[in-house]
Amino acid sequence: MSAFAGSCPENSQEWESKCYFFVSNTSKFLNAEIHCRSLGGHLASISDAFTNAFIAQQSGKQLQGSGTSDAWLGGTSLIDSTNWTWTDNSPFTFTNWANSSAINGHTCTAIGFANGLWMADDCFESKPYICITDKNAETTTTTTTTPENEASFL
Repeated sequence: MSAFAGSCPENSQEWESKCYFFVSNTSKFLNAEIHCRSLGGHLASISDAFTNAFIAQQSGKQLQGSGTSDAWLGGTSLIDSTNWTWTDNSPFTFTNWANSSAINGHTCTAIGFANGLWMADDCFESKPYICITDKNAETTTTTTTTPENEASFL
């Protein structure tokens, strides 16, 4: 029997039917994405100013003391240096770059805790990061075995 949990795990924050994990352990961009995938998601993508403000605010609260002032998001131009994409393949329609020089030839996106502005950074820098999963991604499966159930399979 499958049981839908209906809420985000304890170590995450719910926003707009998504679960956000604010990971204070620092990691390089690609390693952070691998960890997010192990949770059933990706590095966070941002589609509007409200989500950007939520992530900046929560990052400031939950990632203080990480030794940095910014965290990885899932925006990257690793595949095509002229085209920014999200690691979850959602449309890259909203941006919040600090300024045009914020990109500086780097190919991975970080969000500043203090102001929510984005900057491109060296993907090999170690930073805390934000993962996003669907609220429905976590399910639990319970199987009950009784002698009657076992006999019915013979």
